[in-house]
Amino acid sequence: MNKLFFLLLIIGLSLKLSAQPSISSSILPVIGDTIKVGVDTLLVSPGVAGANVTWNFKSLPLHYSSSRIYIAPASTAYSSFAPAATLVRTDPLGSFYSFWKNSSTVSIYYGFIEFNKYDQSYNTLPVNYYKFPLTYTKNYIDSFSATTNPGAFVGPGKYYFTADAWGTIILPHKSVSNTLRTKSVLYIGDSSINDYSLTTDYAWYLEGKKDPLLVISTVVVNKILYKKFALYDNTSGSGILGASNQEPFKLYPNPAKNQLMIEKSLWTNAPYAIYNLQGQLAQNGTLMEQQTLVDVSALAEGMYLLKYNNSFRKFTVKK
Repeated sequence: MNKLFFLLLIIGLSLKLSAQPSISSSILPVIGDTIKVGVDTLLVSPGVAGANVTWNFKSLPLHYSSSRIYIAPASTAYSSFAPAATLVRTDPLGSFYSFWKNSSTVSIYYGFIEFNKYDQSYNTLPVNYYKFPLTYTKNYIDSFSATTNPGAFVGPGKYYFTADAWGTIILPHKSVSNTLRTKSVLYIGDSSINDYSLTTDYAWYLEGKKDPLLVISTVVVNKILYKKFALYDNTSGSGILGASNQEPFKLYPNPAKNQLMIEKSLWTNAPYAIYNLQGQLAQNGTLMEQQTLVDVSALAEGMYLLKYNNSFRKFTVKK
């Protein structure tokens, strides 16, 4: 009987560790986030699609280090570019800006500006880039309208999304299990804008981890390769992450009414911040103890994100 129980336990654990991941909006950064990445400009192959795949990118070169920085549109010189956007992603040089609006159900893309080169606006009909939750084999097609400058060329676009694989990804400094790979293709087809532009991104996500662990991107304009790169999480780690990560903090009760208990696993005397789903800072402070009771009575009823030690948890306030 003990042997049978042990065998069933091992089978159960194996199934749990190899379960298909479901990715929520917890992967979406908010204003104030800085995600450090390594950059490879040789463009590695994204590998195969399918279930329970292992992708080995351990030999990814590090051509230089960079960051993806998330800021408020009003803090840039381009706040009027996408009036409905609530979040801007840029880089340390401020040479590229992309404009977004995120919620718990969808990530909407409004276009980009590449400084002193060109820009594309999707304000008239934006792109529903991610529809949450993301699960293996999920796919959809979305239409959008693009205005490209210089020239103010207007052309129709199609966006193709599929979550085509899941499994374990091996990076230069860590291995991560239970990841989901997405494939996103932005296609703009119109003879007035040099035949077409085509952007293809493969991205690997882990539930609760901000930004992709790896994104492999190519941009083709008028049948000519314009840009290629890979961005990857270059932070150190050991073992297989995603199967046994210790949560840096817990929240309860959830929903909360007037008070929220934050229980930390390791760190003390560190700042926290609470954001609404539009990326606006609603409240902040410092966690002084292992368990800290935070007054949330001033928050309006709704859903929020609490950031602590670069991790996020959702919670709801109900009056």
